[in-house]
Amino acid sequence: MLKEKKTKQKTIRSAIRKSYPILFLALIFGVAGYALSVKANYYIKLSFDNVLSEARSMEVLKTNSVQMLYFVLIAIVLMLIASYLKSLYNKRAMTYAKNFYLTKLFSKNVSEFNKDNTARYFSNLTNDMQKVEQKYILAIHEIVYNFFNLIISIAVLLYVNYMILLLALGVGLLFLILVALLSIPIKKHEAKISEVKGFYTVYVKEIVSAYQVIKTNNLENKGEEDFYHKSKTVEDTEYRLGKLIAYLSLSLGFVLAILLLGTIAFGIYLIYIKVMTVGSLIFAMTLFGNILNPIGAISGEVQEIIAVKPVFKAINDNLKVEDNSCEKIELNSFEEKIEFKNIRFAYDTRDILNGVNYEFEKGKKYLITGPSGGGKTTMLKLLRKYFNPNEGKILIDGKDLKEITALSYFKNIANIEQQVFLFEDTLYNNITLYKNYSDEEVQEAIQKSGLSHFVENLDEGLDYKITDNGKNISGGEKARIAIARGLITKTNLIFLDEAFASLDKDTASQIERTLLDLDQLTLVNVSHVVFEENVKDYDAVLTVKPPQRGGVETA
Repeated sequence: MLKEKKTKQKTIRSAIRKSYPILFLALIFGVAGYALSVKANYYIKLSFDNVLSEARSMEVLKTNSVQMLYFVLIAIVLMLIASYLKSLYNKRAMTYAKNFYLTKLFSKNVSEFNKDNTARYFSNLTNDMQKVEQKYILAIHEIVYNFFNLIISIAVLLYVNYMILLLALGVGLLFLILVALLSIPIKKHEAKISEVKGFYTVYVKEIVSAYQVIKTNNLENKGEEDFYHKSKTVEDTEYRLGKLIAYLSLSLGFVLAILLLGTIAFGIYLIYIKVMTVGSLIFAMTLFGNILNPIGAISGEVQEIIAVKPVFKAINDNLKVEDNSCEKIELNSFEEKIEFKNIRFAYDTRDILNGVNYEFEKGKKYLITGPSGGGKTTMLKLLRKYFNPNEGKILIDGKDLKEITALSYFKNIANIEQQVFLFEDTLYNNITLYKNYSDEEVQEAIQKSGLSHFVENLDEGLDYKITDNGKNISGGEKARIAIARGLITKTNLIFLDEAFASLDKDTASQIERTLLDLDQLTLVNVSHVVFEENVKDYDAVLTVKPPQRGGVETA
């Protein structure tokens, strides 16, 4: 019935590394394509030298031209394949990263998830993932690709003219120093943008969520004014960064242009003293650029990878799971009872439950009532494993609920919530929640939840499309769908949280009657709606009050 389970912690980088085989192939084709393009440029050099020499030959020119075209065509094919593989690598890496994020997010328990503003998760999956893509996933490809291109260019330029090579390396070193110095103010502005965008994402989610409050309280002008100022802050911050990058790029380009002109002048001098040919200078200057560009690219991409470290930290912090380290047991079934043993639970320093002892026996029905804020919903959340108690233990069949894995526990219970979330999908999928059930099981859940009349009046029937979290159906119909979800699972442990609040009295009483008549079902119903005709059939009625007013009383 119960067995041990071990988990292994992973990081988002480990998920991205699963795409490295495709990266490896992309680099092979890309570097091979670059090498052949260098070979093609070498034949251009030979053609220039042939044309400008006294012993020029049309036959040699034709041969060189054919060779050049041959290597260019092969290089183009290889680079096209490399480009496709690079896109595939990027796609796979992002897919693995996002899937990993969602998997880790779902491994958090409910209390941990609710501690954070959910806008932080949206920001991780949008803004932060975009940075991971640009500044880590693609940066890794560019670093490795440019490194091998740099090695090839250095080796070939050493063969052509070592003096031009030394000049190229010197200019490259100066370029690195300039990039490092100029990147300092850029990184400060990028950190500011990341912070501003994070706050902006939270604000946008808040203002959209508050739409009804804004409309019904005539707050449109304030909303528009706040939105303008928040948006202006983001745009102003991005504008300042863009302006800074433009100025610094212009300055860097000017310095490089001076150095490049100096190198060309030196090359012309080498031609004058007959140390180099014109073809060799053209070839050397191509290689010169192919050395500077990779040096700049590698430097820039390394800076990007360093800059994205805080993003990984933010993602990892948001995905950190603190409370389930003791979850080592899988629960296959509920057999006997759930026990509260001297339970204390508090929000911050305010006790909600204190010294609660109670047993919920299998097959029995329990109604939990009490004043608002008294702790009845908290008691249900503890039963649902949304929170762990501050003191005491909750035992299920003698095993500490804290040590049972959330996934295995949730497989054995059904939750019927007051706040129902519906997917933008068919009515059928919203009832079955994408699990396989027979037509008879679906129809039985529809009939017992009071959905039959609603379904019969739909032209599409169970194929009816629910939109925007159920905005095209009534609150009562949403509640019935939630009840149908709970019934179709046929678990023997159902928790209800104000499930009848949106239903008319007759329908709610009938559904409650159906649940009470299920012999093997253990029912825990938290409700302020009490139907006198059904109360007598509960095995126990618990009244939950704040600790200072008596705590839990049983009738």
